[in-house]
Amino acid sequence: MNAATRVPQSRAIASGLRPRRAGRCSQRAQAFGVTPEYGYVVSTVGAAAIALQYMAVKVALARRAAGVEYPAMYADGTDEASNVFNCTQRGHQNTLEGYPMFIASVLVMGLRFPVPAAILSAIYLVARIGYFEAYSTGEPRKRAPWFGACSIANLGAAVGTIAAGASAAGILPF
Repeated sequence: MNAATRVPQSRAIASGLRPRRAGRCSQRAQAFGVTPEYGYVVSTVGAAAIALQYMAVKVALARRAAGVEYPAMYADGTDEASNVFNCTQRGHQNTLEGYPMFIASVLVMGLRFPVPAAILSAIYLVARIGYFEAYSTGEPRKRAPWFGACSIANLGAAVGTIAAGASAAGILPF
């Protein structure tokens, strides 16, 4: 029997599946698992979910202050309350646009490199909250430094995910 697929080796070869060989690749694949340190990654993802909920509440409060009725996404007015609502809404929407990509990257990266993934996730979370708060002032330019920190953390998670995959495949020596 082929240990990887639980089918007889002759049937595995006939179907195009390669028999699993003992050695470096199988050891790498087994090492690509959940460690206790992965809990740090999961905790930061949970904290990010709380932050997203905080942002949603702040958008709802700004919506009420500006008098914007559902289903309108943005205020039409030019007054201060409308501007603050639009900026708050945009800050939240911008966070939601990038969040799935980041979370997917950090969760995969964390399987191989849990502590660096958790650190990047914490940096991203703090930067995203800072970005949202700065944007929510009604002065969008204040968000720029926070956007830079978010981008660096996002890029780090993407590179870390590639490194995790390459490491698990035996391409990288670590």
